[in-house]
Amino acid sequence: MYENQSSLGKGIAGAVIGSLPGVFLWIILGYLGFTAAIVGFVIAFGILFGYTKFGGNMDTSAIIICTVVMLIAVYAGEHISWAMVVHSALKEYDTEITLGNCTSHLFSILDLAELKGEFIGSLVKGYLFAFLGAFGLIKKAAR
Repeated sequence: MYENQSSLGKGIAGAVIGSLPGVFLWIILGYLGFTAAIVGFVIAFGILFGYTKFGGNMDTSAIIICTVVMLIAVYAGEHISWAMVVHSALKEYDTEITLGNCTSHLFSILDLAELKGEFIGSLVKGYLFAFLGAFGLIKKAAR
């Protein structure tokens, strides 16, 4: 039992580490105004590669864990890219708001700007693109 728990913990750590290149790519492209299914593929590939490299075999629980990590990774990338766009826009008005403030108060700012629906729509589109990009990899890993 202890060995399986250790393997699971290592797999989760590997999945999170593996997601980082895709998240960074998501942030950069999102900041530039793009969302692409290939980034979802990069995130999924990194997560699955990291999980198997650190944690071993893919089973049903591993696929569930990798899916959850992907949901979190896409959300983090979308949230940070929107915070960067908001920060950039507010800097044009010579405000003293920091990127950290924009990140932690993003929903309040979006509410004030009446852009919360746009964020949610963009997030849903991001999830669709991510799962589109990841579908083949998850199907292959499930075999």
